Amino acid sequence: MVGVIENMSAFTCDHGESYALFGSGGGAALAAAIGSPLLGQIPLEPSVAAGNDAGAPVAIEGTGAAADMFRSIAQRIITDIAPPSEPDDIDMAGCSARLFDCVNAAFVPRSDQSDRGPRRRCGSYSVSSACLSQNSIPHSPSFHGCRRHSQRVS
Repeated sequence: MVGVIENMSAFTCDHGESYALFGSGGGAALAAAIGSPLLGQIPLEPSVAAGNDAGAPVAIEGTGAAADMFRSIAQRIITDIAPPSEPDDIDMAGCSARLFDCVNAAFVPRSDQSDRGPRRRCGSYSVSSACLSQNSIPHSPSFHGCRRHSQRVS
């Protein structure tokens, strides 16, 4: 956890008066209770919901206090709290293989007890070692297992 963001912190009318419709201080209290910083307080603005519904989040394309706060929080995270690593500092060896193991495991429910060899667990699913061999990338969410052992889901 990098910090707490208080959403819908206050509503500001067109005439400039601010109202804490859902109370105030909840974000700061939570941050103090869990020992994390309060990263920001997003004001209640109709443009946030409208932008999300339209697929144009205010943080990217909008203006106003909420848009500014979203950008400020993002900037604080990437500069002060959790700056991105340099590409040369990341060991990517074996990363794709681990990812494919978990993707494959997600397509084989634990209740599948057919004889496909020993099974390995990945999250709430298990995966057959036979399915982790060649051609083991699931090609559709409508299939469980690998191409070699796939079963159509109705």
